[in-house]
Formats: sequence, C-alpha cells, structure tokens
Amino acid sequence: MELSIIVPVYNMAADGKLEYCLNSLVNQTITDFEIIAVDDASTDNSPQILLDYAADYPDLFKVYFSPENRKQGGAKNIGLKHARGRYIGFIDSDDWIAPDMYEKLLKKAKATGADMVACNYHLTHEHSEAIGQVVRTHSEAQTGTLDEDKYKLLILDPGSLVIKIYRRNLIYDCGMRFPEHMFYEDNAIATAIMLKAKHFEYVDESLYAYFQHATSTVHTITKERCEHRLEASRIMLQHAKDFGYLDKYHDEIEFKFTELFYVNTLFSYLQGVGKKDIAFLSALQKEMKETFPAFEENPYYKARIGQEERMFIHMQQKSTRRMLAWYEFKWFVRRLRKGGWKSLTLKTGGTLLGLWICMFLAGFAVRDDRTLEYPIVLMGDSVIANDYVGDELDEMLEARLGEDVFNAGFGGSYLCNQNLENYDTGGDESLSMEELARSIVTGDFTVQKASIKRASKLDYYESRLETLSQIDFHKTHTLLIEHCVNDYALQIPPKQVGDSLREILTSLQEKYPELRIVVVSPTYCYIVRDGEKLYCDTTDWGPYILEEYILEEERVCAELGVLFVDNYHQDVITKDTLDAYCLDGLHLNEEGRKFIADNILKVFKQDGAN
Repeated sequence: MELSIIVPVYNMAADGKLEYCLNSLVNQTITDFEIIAVDDASTDNSPQILLDYAADYPDLFKVYFSPENRKQGGAKNIGLKHARGRYIGFIDSDDWIAPDMYEKLLKKAKATGADMVACNYHLTHEHSEAIGQVVRTHSEAQTGTLDEDKYKLLILDPGSLVIKIYRRNLIYDCGMRFPEHMFYEDNAIATAIMLKAKHFEYVDESLYAYFQHATSTVHTITKERCEHRLEASRIMLQHAKDFGYLDKYHDEIEFKFTELFYVNTLFSYLQGVGKKDIAFLSALQKEMKETFPAFEENPYYKARIGQEERMFIHMQQKSTRRMLAWYEFKWFVRRLRKGGWKSLTLKTGGTLLGLWICMFLAGFAVRDDRTLEYPIVLMGDSVIANDYVGDELDEMLEARLGEDVFNAGFGGSYLCNQNLENYDTGGDESLSMEELARSIVTGDFTVQKASIKRASKLDYYESRLETLSQIDFHKTHTLLIEHCVNDYALQIPPKQVGDSLREILTSLQEKYPELRIVVVSPTYCYIVRDGEKLYCDTTDWGPYILEEYILEEERVCAELGVLFVDNYHQDVITKDTLDAYCLDGLHLNEEGRKFIADNILKVFKQDGAN
C-alpha cells in the first residue's frame, strides 16, 4: 500500500462539509491508497455518512469509531493503528484537496527519495474549486538533504501537518503518538517528527483548501483551548529535551516555544475571550519567564514578532494589570473609531469611562493620548529602518547604552517634505521627517496613517507608526535623526534640505526643551543606475554631491546647538572600503552598522564630558 490518508471526524455533517472533504479523497488520481476515517464520538449524522462511503467504496474506504471523544489526537492515533501505507497523510474533515495533490506529493517523493514532502494551501470561505488566498508554506532553502541550517529553517517555519506526506518510519519509529483529549496536538509532536526526516521536498503549488468557518478550531477561542495550546507547547519543549536537540537548536526552539506558548496564546486570548482572567494571564507570563528568562533577546523574536506585540509583552513583564488595562482601552478606541462615535451608547460610554479610571489608578492616565515610554527613539530611512542580517542599529545601541531604543525608521522616507501643497490630502511624502516632526509635536498622525493604508506600504509601517504615535516624548531623553540620502537621490537643493532640518529641530526644541536631539549623517555611498555605480562624491548622479547635504546639516546643527554625528568625514567608509561596510553600496551591513553605533557612542561620551 503506497499511501494511507487519515481523517479524524467530529460533527462535520452540517452544510455538506464532510461530504465535500470525502469526495475530494475518493476522487484522487492515484489508485494505490486507502482512506482511514475515524469518527471521534460524533453526535450528529457524521457516523452514517462515513458508513455510506464505506459501503460505496469498500476497497478504498475504512471506518473506525472511537467510544469516547478523544479529540483529533486520539482519532489520529486510532487511524495510525490501522494504516498500512508506506507514506502517511492527514486531512481535517472540513477541508478538501486538489484531485492530484497526493499524486504530485508522491511523485516528488519517489523522484528525490524524500521522506517528507509538503505543498501550499489556500484559504477559502466557500465549497468550490476556486483558489483563494494562497499561503506559501515553505521555501526552496529548506529542501534537499537536511543539514543543520535546513533543520533550523524547518523548526522556524514547519508548515502544517495536513499539507505533507510522511514516510511511515518517521512516525512509527520515533515511538511518539499524538497527545489526546486536547486541541493543538499537531504542535506538540510535529517538530520532533520533522527532525527525524533526512530529506525534505516541497511542491510549490496550492493543493490543499483550508475552509474558513465560524466553528473551526482556530476561530473558536476559549480559555480551555488556550490551555491546550500551552500544554502542546510544553510537550514540544519536553521532546526537544528528551531527544537531545534543545542545545543544538536552542534559539530556534526558544523562539517557537515563545511564539506558540506565549505570543499566540496571549493575543488569541485577549482578542477571543470575553471576561479576562488576571490569574491566567499572570501565570502565563510567569511560566514563560521561568522557562526562557531571556526570550525577549532572542534574535528571531526581535525579527519576527511585531513591534506592537513586543511592546505589550514587554509591558506585561512589568505588570499584567497595566498591560491588560492599556490593551482593553486601545482596542476599545479602535473599535469605536471603526464604528464611528455615533455607536457610543450609554453602556459603551460607561465602559470607556471605567477603563480610563482603571488605567488612571494603574498609573496609565493618558495625556495627549500618548503613554509609551522609550528613553531613546531612532528615526530614519531604510538605512536603519529595514531588517538586515545581524544586529540592527537599534539593537546595537541598546547593547552599548543599556537602554530601550525604539526604531521609528521608515524605508524610503525623506528629511525634506516635497509635498507641502498636497499635505492635507496625505501625499506620498507624509512620512518625511518634516511631517513626522509636525505630528510628534501635535500628536496627530492622521495623515501618515491614511497615507500608509492607501499606498500599501511595507508590513511593519502601520504597527511602527501606531507605536510612534503613542510615545510620550516628554519621557524620551534622546531622539536620533538619520536622513538625507533620499533627499540627495532626488537632488533636492541642499539649502532647501537645510531649511527643512531647521524647521524640524526648532519645532521639536520648542515642544520638548529637555529632549536631546542628535542628527546622524549618511556615510559615503553610491547609487546604481542602469547597472552603473554612481559615486556620491561625483556629479554623475546629479548637480549636487552628498557632501553638500552633510555640510548643510552640520551647519544647521551648529546654529541650533544640536549634536551632530558625522559618518562621512571619517576616512573609514570610503570608495576603496565601501564593500566591506555596505550591502549594496548604500545600505549598511553589520560592520557598517557597528561603525555608526560606535560614532554615536563617541558623540554621547563627548556630550557627557562637556
């Protein structure tokens, strides 16, 4: 027998869900396979539907019945007892697959010798063959004969159990079975099974339809289900210890545990459960900290978890009650804005007042609607905004200074605003430093938020701007401003850029007289046009050279008594050394970012000495 497909079934008779799933299985284009359906003590008509299919397809379809509800893990274990196939596949009984899904996966396995093969899935809200939103589950970097680097990538992005086929020995020889009487059983053992594989392959096609409906597991959030996810995470971690791969893949396992146990549980609980249990949330925070005390320093955590989520988590490390009060207030206001102020009833108004009182008592009274505290804020363009390999500039500064640094950079932004006449309509330049400074002073970021949504900016833009809009700059002691490469690239006259910088600095100084502002210059660089490197100290790019902009910045800073970090006139990053410090002639590699961080630190020390 080539393939066994195991189908756990529980109360899927309504709306034809079960039949649609089973029809996609019996109509597969392969012939040497079996379907093992396990009814998990359903209370609807699911058992009879399964018996009807067994009668219609006696050589293909096998049905087994669990005497009690053991959840999907228990049903899968029953199926594994009876499976005869060389490969094992699983499918949820409310989903369906393309007619040739298993043909393509098996063909890939035979051609390559892989013992685990995956495909993509798509999200759909209706029973049809139309392809919905495709989710690409894996990458080519994970495929082939597995080594340490590929295992790391698979731990970080394992994909779902149901989009794969597994060679029989991966599951049967490891001595593990699915945990029973709980949800999220896949999360508990999928990593341990995957790390038994020697060769992984990937079919880059959407062959699995993931049906979105209100009664599915992921859309039904309860405290009990959150507790099940916690237990699944504990089992996953225990397997890592028992099988001896925790030390080897510590950062990857730590991150996956943090993501499953803490991040996913915390925010699904906050969003999906009505009345919140402080004791549950406090216990969650405590166990996370006890299990991995330094999880917030994990490089994958910093790179993969959103800024806003990390902000709430960091807040909870200090006080669960304060985090919850701020979360409830923030989401209440968001819903209110979405529904309009006309939706404010006496009840919701009372709720809003109660939340405000709670936050006031908890020390979170709102002033100007800005309550977040960051000692240091770093603003700039893609040189500091984007994620690169190695530590980012904000992380390096945190390590050197021992204080939290918020990265408020936006790739593609300018120092000088080029859209003043269209400011009210939210032009593309609304993320310029000139306009951001105006919003920092007034507290009104409406234009930027509207522009980001309209322009479909990068994923991090919206969450980063949301956090920036909540920072109380009265409690920030240092603001770092790195810009002007994009102004140079547009060949905006240096004098105009200097005027913009003057306006930025004076407006911030007037509003926040205690704020230390530090302007950080670009480094030597080149810009590529038509495959040719155009260096910044020539007029090949345009009439102005980069040094003119830097000298203008330095002049304005001297005029206003603002600290200036000159990264250009250092004789370190030059035409001859550029490749050692830059990724592409413009954006810095880790060595380049170290150079910038060290220069900033020197200026800080000089300022302290004075």
